[in-house]
Amino acid sequence: MKKILILLMMSIYCFIGYGQVNKKDLPQYYIQNSDTIGIILSVEQVQKLDNDVELLHMFEMLSIKCDSLDKHYVKVINDMNDVITLKEVSIRNLTTQNTTFASEVTKLKSAIRIKEKQLNICEEQRVNDSTAIAMLKQDLNKSKLNNVISWGSTGFVSALAIFLGVFLSNR
Repeated sequence: MKKILILLMMSIYCFIGYGQVNKKDLPQYYIQNSDTIGIILSVEQVQKLDNDVELLHMFEMLSIKCDSLDKHYVKVINDMNDVITLKEVSIRNLTTQNTTFASEVTKLKSAIRIKEKQLNICEEQRVNDSTAIAMLKQDLNKSKLNNVISWGSTGFVSALAIFLGVFLSNR
């Protein structure tokens, strides 16, 4: 059993040791009978090529029509600069709107303060008017009382004069 395990370990070591190709040597051409059959690449290189081919295929579908990715990278960078410029313009617009709104708020606050002052003045005027109305009512009541007293005294004096005139003329 020990011999089988040792044999198995030695064979795995040989396969691993001789089966691996150094990554620095890749990519290599696979040549058989002086005819190039293919290219040997590492997994990372194949993934990168696959990604590049997929991007190129997507760019062709989008009708970008670029031969290399450099042109598209330049276009993407330019598009991003345009987006940045648009964002900066929108930021400027928003800041001007913000300052406009802030000035409108201060104007409205000052208008509210003015209206509150006017309301206080109106309240004071209402209190003054109610005291003036109360005084005028008192004056009106005094005037009515004086009117009643004057008519009453005139009537009393007239009645007294008639009574004295009748009483003195009968004597």
